[in-house]
Amino acid sequence: MLLKDIKKHDVQKWKIARFQVPKARGGGKRSLANVHRELAVFRGAFGYAIEHGFMDRNPVRGLIKQKQEKKRDRILSFEEIAILLPAASDSLRPLLIFMLQTAARVGEALQVERRDIDLNDGIVTLRKIVTKEKKEPRELPITPELREVIVQRLSKMPDDPYALLFEKTYDSYEGALQNALKQAGLTNIHFHDCRRTWITNAVPSGIPLPDAMKISGHY
Repeated sequence: MLLKDIKKHDVQKWKIARFQVPKARGGGKRSLANVHRELAVFRGAFGYAIEHGFMDRNPVRGLIKQKQEKKRDRILSFEEIAILLPAASDSLRPLLIFMLQTAARVGEALQVERRDIDLNDGIVTLRKIVTKEKKEPRELPITPELREVIVQRLSKMPDDPYALLFEKTYDSYEGALQNALKQAGLTNIHFHDCRRTWITNAVPSGIPLPDAMKISGHY
């Protein structure tokens, strides 16, 4: 369709149809929040078109209703972590520990390279381009448990500074997570729940709020 011919009801039809398309990562049904994020991209694109005179109204306006989104608040209990980690494969377990110990998003963790790790200073740096907001880099402290995992991974990685700490694809790790959950008898756990778990436990565990915000990338 030409831009000038796209109306609000066309986008509304697309929004409804989108729920029937499985998610690209891991399959499964799309949430309202997921579709809203895609609509936000369209809204920005149409806004650009309006600025340049290709159309006069944004057909996405009014279709993103964040108040209707169901916010996920799932965190892992210490008991669940104690069951899940032993059930995880040798490739999945380091990733889970990394996320539980740093509040990194799975997309950020999967882009960590050898050059980002400083065992002497005890820091893993998430480069600005790696972070979700791409505003500034983040420094993640290396805990004793995380150090053990990283040292093991480094010993098996190529010496290339650009070698990935976690070399498998998202889909591969997602499949491994589902297998681990089945073996552990657990359900309804997503990768992002590891980040949410760290954030929930940070301040009660004694990490000052400003430091917790800096590590997690919250403003």
